[in-house]
Amino acid sequence: MKRLRKSNLLLSNSFLLLLFSILHFPFSVLSAQNVAVIVPESLQNALMTWVKYRTAQGYTVHVIPSGKSFNRDSLPPNLSAVFLAGSSRLIPSPRFGSILIQHFSEENHFASDDWYADRNNDGVPDCPVGRFPVDTPEELSLLIQKTIRYETQIQPGPWCRRIQAVAGIGNFSPVIDNVIESAVRYILTQTVPNSWDIALLHAHWQSPFCPAPLDFQTELTATLNRGTLFWCYMGHGNHRQLDPLTIPDGRLPTIDAEHLPVLCCRDTMPIMLLLCCYGGTLDAATRSLAEEFVLQKEGPVAAVAASRTTMPYGMSIFGLELLHTLFEKQEQGLTLGQLVWETKYKVLFPKKDGQALRRPTTEAEVKKTNRRPVREMLDTLAKSFDPFPDKLAQQRAEQTAMFNLFGDPLLKLPIPKQIQLTAPARTKAGTTVSLTGTVPDGGIKAVHIELVPAVGRISLQSPRRKEYRQDAETQKQDNEEYRRSNEQAVFSHEVPVSAGTFTAEIPVPENVFGDYVFRAFGSTEQNFAMGSVGITVRLVKPARE
Repeated sequence: MKRLRKSNLLLSNSFLLLLFSILHFPFSVLSAQNVAVIVPESLQNALMTWVKYRTAQGYTVHVIPSGKSFNRDSLPPNLSAVFLAGSSRLIPSPRFGSILIQHFSEENHFASDDWYADRNNDGVPDCPVGRFPVDTPEELSLLIQKTIRYETQIQPGPWCRRIQAVAGIGNFSPVIDNVIESAVRYILTQTVPNSWDIALLHAHWQSPFCPAPLDFQTELTATLNRGTLFWCYMGHGNHRQLDPLTIPDGRLPTIDAEHLPVLCCRDTMPIMLLLCCYGGTLDAATRSLAEEFVLQKEGPVAAVAASRTTMPYGMSIFGLELLHTLFEKQEQGLTLGQLVWETKYKVLFPKKDGQALRRPTTEAEVKKTNRRPVREMLDTLAKSFDPFPDKLAQQRAEQTAMFNLFGDPLLKLPIPKQIQLTAPARTKAGTTVSLTGTVPDGGIKAVHIELVPAVGRISLQSPRRKEYRQDAETQKQDNEEYRRSNEQAVFSHEVPVSAGTFTAEIPVPENVFGDYVFRAFGSTEQNFAMGSVGITVRLVKPARE
């Protein structure tokens, strides 16, 4: 409670916080490259492989024994990360009192690893924090090898630009569910850059983004194995499972920790983001769903999940700012720990982007100017629909603290290079467009070109299926509709690259109309590059007789 009171005091002084976040955002801490590893004695020998690996990268690693003699004040100053090499049974995750979640569950506290990096007890970590939820040397060795393989052996490919979204159903009320669905649609269309690839699986049998219900569980596993940078679940869940799929005659299982699906995403290990309740309950007697997934040999390389009840507003703000941080900072060589850490700062200390001096022209400028309206939209919705509209700052503080990273905070995210594309601003349907591009990496010999819709190219849509049936023909039709909904490219072609440039003549189909985007992607064994450019397609009016 003492920690939360201090957090409340800071949040109430909004002007001072905004000034602090603008002038003193602690990027300087990251330049120190000092890492503190807290590890129990039983795991110290198995940790040495990780210590040698990170030391060779230029980090100064300080191994700190856990146990009764551990003192947080003895941690070295100017840390770039705190790494907990052990589960909460070996290295306890501190619990803190909650003001809000006790109104939604029987518990009045939550667990947060942020305490290990909070040197001044203000409720905000001073550097990234991550945990390997392991109990044995064998488990620690497994996660170390997965981390090293992710950084050194996995080849870049289309998975580097893909985000897999899995959307559940709110089941709050028809009005609130529609508001949440509209908000998700708006966030997707206004936040994600056009050069990225978004796939959606919607746990609603009427949605075109839902396969045949009897095949839903199989497809859910396939989305993990198929290859994606981030696998993001948004919906209901608990300590050991995700919400079942509701159908008119019952409920179908999705993911349960007691019967985890067999994963084989060894070559494209995703980072799992569970935006649901209890997905990362690290202080329970049994492992949480996030921990179980990370500990699979060919499962996700890391996971970010909450230790207690999440609420739509706080959870949405966290997810929104994480996406923005990824898109804005990935080219700077962001680590996963930095991504989560900077996200927490943005949630707690939002910054005004100010008025644009001119109309944005590049894709990056468009997304930057859209960040404030999206955040302000969520704030406005919360003031109308949240049960505690006068405690939104407190909700952000609690929700941010309960999201923990299960993985190496120094994990390096793939760094994209930019393909510069040039195309006419407008064209007519049924004509051919000349597309030229410049590829920064001389090793890329070919690029994949796609023409896709620009607005709402992948978003929740109003349910269209009116009748629920389980016959073979309906099952086939539902699966085909789901496939078409996620494959919205109206044209795709591979173009050779010569001396870092390429030119392509792209036929525009006669049946397209409106705003579209050319996307380009290319890769080598070490690097990848992507880019996009918009184009407006006009219909050709038939000539009068």
